[in-house]
Amino acid sequence: MGIKNGATHGLLGHFGYFGIIIALIGGIIGLPIPDEVLLTYVGYNVFQGKLSYIISMLSAFVGATGGISLSYYIGYKFGVPLLKKYGPKFHITEHKINLPKEFIQKNRTFSFYRLRLCIRQTNCLNLFLPRRS
Repeated sequence: MGIKNGATHGLLGHFGYFGIIIALIGGIIGLPIPDEVLLTYVGYNVFQGKLSYIISMLSAFVGATGGISLSYYIGYKFGVPLLKKYGPKFHITEHKINLPKEFIQKNRTFSFYRLRLCIRQTNCLNLFLPRRS
């Protein structure tokens, strides 16, 4: 079962369930693909009967899990070396690099979820705040 009408072009229209996975992975690692809007659109297509509920849920789970895992791997493998190499050009000192490590070591239990929620909400707020010149 796939999306087959003219109004649903793009990634989901072309790739269907695999498109959900690709879009979620891309959105989580930093591409400008809003996950919430994507999943709302998927839900609408499930409601219309164009996509299966179970397969859409599995695709969303695989995409989110894959995106979080890939994001973690990229940060783990390349994060600190890149910050040490290019950080001084952006006023990122060794002390600033170590601050998150210290915070996570102190608050290991829920720090990942708290940080992710704070960063996500801050990004959302930036969309709605007026720009200052």
